[in-house]
Amino acid sequence: GNVSYAVIVFSALSYFFPAFGDGNTWQAVLGASILLWIIHFLVLAGIRQAAIVNTFVTVAKIAPVVLFVGVVAVAFKLNVWSLDFTGLANASLGSIATQVKSTMLVTLWVFIGIEGASVFSARAERRKDIATATVLGFFTCLALYALVSLLSLGILSQPELAALKNPSMAGVLEAVIGPWGAVLINLALVVSVVGAFLSWTLLAAEIPHVAGKDGTMPKFFGNESERGVPSTSLLITNLLVQGFLVITLFAQSTYQALFYIASAAILVPYIFSGAFAAKLALTGESYESGERRSGP
Repeated sequence: GNVSYAVIVFSALSYFFPAFGDGNTWQAVLGASILLWIIHFLVLAGIRQAAIVNTFVTVAKIAPVVLFVGVVAVAFKLNVWSLDFTGLANASLGSIATQVKSTMLVTLWVFIGIEGASVFSARAERRKDIATATVLGFFTCLALYALVSLLSLGILSQPELAALKNPSMAGVLEAVIGPWGAVLINLALVVSVVGAFLSWTLLAAEIPHVAGKDGTMPKFFGNESERGVPSTSLLITNLLVQGFLVITLFAQSTYQALFYIASAAILVPYIFSGAFAAKLALTGESYESGERRSGP
């Protein structure tokens, strides 16, 4: 996941600096490596400090998306949106069932990380905030994803959208308001994905850290710095990310290929963790006396 974020950041920057290409050139990998270790040391400065930075970045990245939705909604053309709505006129897309199946990994990818509040539950002041954050996060993301996807189809046809370079939102906004729309979205994407990169770095380090503390993984993963940062887990995680960035350079992996791998890899732990969570809810294990199971 982190590797794909690094690739898409520099793919967006290629709008301004063509040498970055699709985010997998040596210049892009070098830049991604520098970004990776800047984030590493930011997290080492303290979890709370990193979380504060992430809060500001979250606000900064949602604002352009809301702007995009507003502008595209005004320019929305019903005749474009309804043109071959089912996609059946395009034989390469296949049947509706085939189209749905082909989007499953993408759909999974955009919601990976929704469990983040649960991962950091041990650091929460109030347990009920975990459920609230998860539900609000899910429905906010769902609404934004649906609006961006559906409204874009009212600006450009499906073949035109498919031909756009990542980030495709930039191409859509450029079609509505001109080149500065692409500039805005590309800059916003960089801010957004850097924020996501930070979030995922926290998430990826926290999971083995918790597992190390409860004995599921080697105990050294449970080591913490004096600031309460899972330093060993963070270092190992980022060394692995660095290794995959180098592989990306030689394999010429694209953003799409990387998120397909990440989505497929997350399925197994999702299935097992979901099943275990259901077991806890049914048996009442881990609940405190008098604590409700039905919600916050």
